[in-house]
Amino acid sequence: MILSRQDIDDMTSRRDVDGLIRALGCRESAEVRQRAAQVLGEIGDARAVEPLIAALKDAEWAVRAAAAQALGELGNPPLSRLLSSDFTPEEIGIERAVQPLIAALADEDLGVRCAVIEVSSRIRDEGTTEPLIGLLTDENEEVRCAAIRALGRMGDAQAVQPLRAVLGQHPYVVANALSRFGAAGIESLVSALGEANPDIRRAAAWALGKIGDLTAVQPLVAMLRHEDRETAFSAAEALREMVTLNVKPFIEARDSPTAAREIEERFGSPEMVNLLLSMLVSYTERSLVLGGQITDPVSLAWIGDAYRNPDRALRGAVSAAYALGAIQEKRAVRPLLKALEDRDTDLRRAALWALGQIGDSSATEALLAALKDMEVSAMAAWALERMGWQPVQEEEWGWYWLAKRAWREPDAPNAERMTEVFCKLLQDENWEARQQIARALREMGTVRAVEPLGRVALEDENKDVRFAAILALGRIGHPAAIELLLTLIRNGDSLALDAASALGELGDTRAVESLLALLESENSLVRESAALALGKIGDTRAVEKLLPLLKDENSQVRCRAAQSLEQLGWQAGQNAEGS
Repeated sequence: MILSRQDIDDMTSRRDVDGLIRALGCRESAEVRQRAAQVLGEIGDARAVEPLIAALKDAEWAVRAAAAQALGELGNPPLSRLLSSDFTPEEIGIERAVQPLIAALADEDLGVRCAVIEVSSRIRDEGTTEPLIGLLTDENEEVRCAAIRALGRMGDAQAVQPLRAVLGQHPYVVANALSRFGAAGIESLVSALGEANPDIRRAAAWALGKIGDLTAVQPLVAMLRHEDRETAFSAAEALREMVTLNVKPFIEARDSPTAAREIEERFGSPEMVNLLLSMLVSYTERSLVLGGQITDPVSLAWIGDAYRNPDRALRGAVSAAYALGAIQEKRAVRPLLKALEDRDTDLRRAALWALGQIGDSSATEALLAALKDMEVSAMAAWALERMGWQPVQEEEWGWYWLAKRAWREPDAPNAERMTEVFCKLLQDENWEARQQIARALREMGTVRAVEPLGRVALEDENKDVRFAAILALGRIGHPAAIELLLTLIRNGDSLALDAASALGELGDTRAVESLLALLESENSLVRESAALALGKIGDTRAVEKLLPLLKDENSQVRCRAAQSLEQLGWQAGQNAEGS
C-alpha cells in the first residue's frame, strides 16, 4: 500500500509505533520515510531503535539524517520522561546505535555527517569521543567545526589536548569548546595566551572572560602590556566580562552580609582592588586619552577597549563600583565622584551606593547635589543617611524629603511645613527638580501651594514643569486653582487643552459659567479647550452652547464639540433639551 503524509499524521495522532516503523520501509516515498523517522524520535519508543539504525543506510540522505536525529532524540529523552518513576536508561537500548552512528560518520553526504556528529554529542557515549577527535583533521571545514562543537558539548577530558592542537585553525570555535571543560579547559586556554598567533591569544582571552573564573586574572592582567594593541584590548575585554559575571549576583543581593563577604573574599586582595580601580577609572576618565594625558600602555589598553565597546565598559564600571563599595576601598572615592557626572543612571546609582558604603565625608557635597538628580535621588538620600548625615538648612530638608517621598510615610513631617519648603524649591534652576516638586505638591494637595503653582503654570520656561503644575492645580481643586486654570484657557495658552483636561477631571461645576462664555471666544484654541472641559465636567447646561460649534469653521473645534456632546449624552436628532 502506498502511504501519504496524511497517513503519517494519522499514525502520529494515534501514536501508532508499529505503523510508523512499517512506514520507514515505504519504498515509494522518501518524504514518508523521513517523516516517519522524525515522529519515531519524538515518540521515544524503544521498538524504533533497530528500524532507525537500519534507516541509517537508506538511499536518500534526508532519510539517513532524519534517522540519525531520531536516534539522538531516543538517546536524549525529554525531561518529563527522565523524571518518570518507571524510566530506566536501559529501556531504550540506545547503546545499540553507537557503532552504527560511528560508521555513519563516514557517510558520503555532508549533511548526514554533520547530523550524526551532532547526535553523537547528545548520546554522550564514551565510544564516540575518539571518532569525533579523528574528525578534527577532516578535510571539510564544516565537519571539523561540527566535531569541535560536539566535543565541547560532551566535555570528555580526553578531548582537551586534541582540541588545543587545532586551536589555530578555528580559534573562537575551539576556544568556546574548551570553555566547557572546567579546570582542564581553563588551563589550556591560559597557556594559549602566550601563543605567537594573535587570533589564538584573542580567542583564548575571549573564552576566559566568558567563563569568569578569577584564577585567570593574573595572566590576563599581564597581557594588558602586550605590544599588539588588539591583544591588549582583548585582555581588557575579558577582564571586564570576568568581573561583571562575578559581581552581578552581588548587585542583586547587595544588602546581604553574606554577599558582601563573598565580594571581599574574591576582590579584597591588592591585585584585585587595583583591577577594579582600573576598570572604573578607565571608563570615567576615558576622555583624557584623546588629549594625550594618558600614555601608560596598561591604561591605554583599558581605555582603548572602553572606546571600542562602551556598553561593555559601562557594565564593567558599574560592577567595579559596587565591588569597591562592598570592600569599602577609600581610593575609589575620587573616581566614584567622577562617575556621578556620567549620563548613565545605573552607574550614578552604583557610585552613590558605593560612596555610602565607604563613608568618606569628602563625598558629602556631591551627595547633596545628587539629591536633585531625580533618577537617583533616593539612593543619594540613602547614602547620606548611611554616612550619618542629617539635614540642617531648610533647602537640604526639602530635597531630602523629596528624595524620600516623605509625605507618603505614616510619620510624615508637618504637611504645611513641607509645602512651604517645596514651594520655595519651585524656583530651583533644575527643571527636572521643579517638575518633581510640582508632582509632590499635587500628591499632597495642600491649598497653600495654589499660588506658587499658579505662577509656575503661567510663567515657567519649561513646558513639562508647567504641565506638572497644571495637573497639581487640577488635583487641589481650590477656587483659586480653578480660576488659574481658567486663566490659562482664556489666554489661549499653549497648554490650554491640558488646563481644560485638568479642570474637567476636577469636575467642579463652579467653572461651567466661565467655560460657557469662553465657547464664544474668537480664539479657536480657547473654544476647543472650553468644549473639552465642559464635556469632562458633565453639566448638561453646556449642550445648548456646544451645538453651534458643530458648524464651527475650525475642524478641531467641531470634533471636540462632538466628543463633548457625546459625553453629555446628546445624540444627533435631539434638540438642546434632549427630546
